[in-house]
Amino acid sequence: MKLHKLIFSALFCLLFLFSSCKKETDGTWYFYDQTKCADVWDTYLINTTYEGLIEYHFSEFTEATIDEVQIVDDGAEEQSCEACSCTTGTRIRVKAELEFQDIMESEGFELE
Repeated sequence: MKLHKLIFSALFCLLFLFSSCKKETDGTWYFYDQTKCADVWDTYLINTTYEGLIEYHFSEFTEATIDEVQIVDDGAEEQSCEACSCTTGTRIRVKAELEFQDIMESEGFELE
């Protein structure tokens, strides 16, 4: 009986050690200050949230894996002009690994 308890305890300890070794990363936040021009993800005809459109874009058309998307109103100040360079005041924040920095920058995002 003592042997069974010892084996059970050893297996439990090993299971605990292996589960705590799971690599978790915090990711890196990137931002994009939305402009008055249509974003590429605005063209997808799928029924989802705006965040879902952005996730869809990255999963289908890039190699980047997106962990989280946030739409916030604390980006560059909204401008009253209508040119493509004019900002809307909306900032899109995307969390992805640093290894995707080149992809994120090619999509118009910057490191926070």
